[in-house]
Amino acid sequence: MKCGVFLKLTFVMVMLTATGIADEFNVHLTVLDSNNKPVPEFEVRAHSHDQGFAPWKKGKDGKIMLKSRDHDFIGFGSIMHCQIITRAAVFAPAIIELDQPKGDIERTVRLTKGQSIEMVLTAKNGRAIPDSLIPRVIFPDFQDRAWLSFQRKGKYEFDYNFTSLVKVKAGQYTFNVSEDSPNIYVFIDHPGFMRAFRAGPFGRKDLADSKLKVELPKPATLEVVFEPSKDWVGDLPYTKCGLQVMRRNPEDKSRLFPVVSIRSEIPRLHMLPELFAPGNYWVELNARPPDDSEAFVRGKVNPAFYRDMKIFSLTAGQMEKAVFQYTPYDENSFRGDYNVNVNIRWHNGKPAAGVPYTLYYVDEHFGFIIIDEVNIPDDGQIKLTGLAGGDDAPHFTLEIEKGKLGRYFFQLLGEEQKRELEYKIAPLKDNTAPDITVLDIFTEEKVKLSDYRGKVIFVEFWATWCGPCQSPTAKLCEMASKRKNDWTDKAALLCISIDEKKEHVINYVRNRGWLAVRQLWCHKDEPGWKSDAAQKYGITGVPTALLIDQSGNIVWRGHPASFDIETNIDKLLMDR
Repeated sequence: MKCGVFLKLTFVMVMLTATGIADEFNVHLTVLDSNNKPVPEFEVRAHSHDQGFAPWKKGKDGKIMLKSRDHDFIGFGSIMHCQIITRAAVFAPAIIELDQPKGDIERTVRLTKGQSIEMVLTAKNGRAIPDSLIPRVIFPDFQDRAWLSFQRKGKYEFDYNFTSLVKVKAGQYTFNVSEDSPNIYVFIDHPGFMRAFRAGPFGRKDLADSKLKVELPKPATLEVVFEPSKDWVGDLPYTKCGLQVMRRNPEDKSRLFPVVSIRSEIPRLHMLPELFAPGNYWVELNARPPDDSEAFVRGKVNPAFYRDMKIFSLTAGQMEKAVFQYTPYDENSFRGDYNVNVNIRWHNGKPAAGVPYTLYYVDEHFGFIIIDEVNIPDDGQIKLTGLAGGDDAPHFTLEIEKGKLGRYFFQLLGEEQKRELEYKIAPLKDNTAPDITVLDIFTEEKVKLSDYRGKVIFVEFWATWCGPCQSPTAKLCEMASKRKNDWTDKAALLCISIDEKKEHVINYVRNRGWLAVRQLWCHKDEPGWKSDAAQKYGITGVPTALLIDQSGNIVWRGHPASFDIETNIDKLLMDR
């Protein structure tokens, strides 16, 4: 018989008070081995994919209690799905999944000793492994948390190891995995030796002989300098500056994770040479005015707010020095010989006469700069003259009624100096909802909006990387679970992701238990903002939601957090 540990969990929930304070609950854990003897020492932590990890909490003699009041659960008042992770020396870790914890819940979980793994780190060119280096063993679904932890050093650094990793000596460690453990990744972030390194995934075959050898590549060296240009005369418009070095996610290039953050109270900055794992990095520099109360105003030039960035693909052994120099604003940078006629029409094809618009361009150092703010002429045609084009053409933005009716982006590439552009304002309330085709993320079935004609449809455009999307999507899923029986064959709740990769969405919604609504994805041939669905509905920001009645007419459009979805769906169903 394999040796194991049993965990007994009891949840005690306290109801909401009249003051509106979130529910309080306590988790009592009894940790026993296979002989029903208390485990002398172990550690437990709670995790929510929306809120993050709580710190590890130590238990003794088989007993521990986690208290929401004591922040043993992060954001406990809004938890829909969470995990409780338990680790103990010489045992494999276990994760308990909890959906919408309410009332008293009891669980028994076996922590098997499983397989003891000896991990050995070696470095190319004979570099010695520092005695203080502790690698992190991470399961795939928790990689984002590991990446995000790289800039949290000192007293704010969290222990992200899932296992009770034991250091035998420098470069040699042991940990345990169970037979049903997922693949593992090994993360290393050790300033002065190797930043932002990841190896894996390692599966059962890689660990078959109970040994895991990880060879560390020769690191790349990156140094960053920011200073005014040598010929600068007079006072500088800024006095403070800062930089971030961010690592690109190897699987999803749209995701960046901060590794190094530096702030300087003087107008110069120097990041001394640091050693990074080979990979893709984004270095961003920002300058700030002397008065912290001075606010950045979008569209207005403020020479004290300055930004620059460089992208590097660092290879093993590469030595790179990034030099940034402050560049003053050039008020003629958007001017040139290109002319554009832009036709703006309502969804029904009529000219959008009299609607206010704003024309911006993007300056690489100073952000969005306003060129023009007037109303659309009676014929719906905006005539833009004297714009820059060609290979180095700036990015222009046409914002209709301060973005409430849409944002349209164009760049005048090529040699043709006269252009005609046409845009339709996104469908609004009382318009017929355009038909679109999207994919079911799990079945890859093509789904048309018209398939739901005759039902009330609530559509929410969102993205996994969008912070403001998380709470509305979680609440929508909770509501869908609650009203499932009432709305069967009467209403459809659809989440449409504009993420670049479908696989990332699949893992994301599964981890959070967001399965009560139908999860859809913009078509793979046109992902993201450029997808047919996003274009037809004028999606320029997420979350954006629409309520569509049984006849296919839009009855509401806006931010889902500002709308009583449940009440309005019931009203439409009652009116029929």
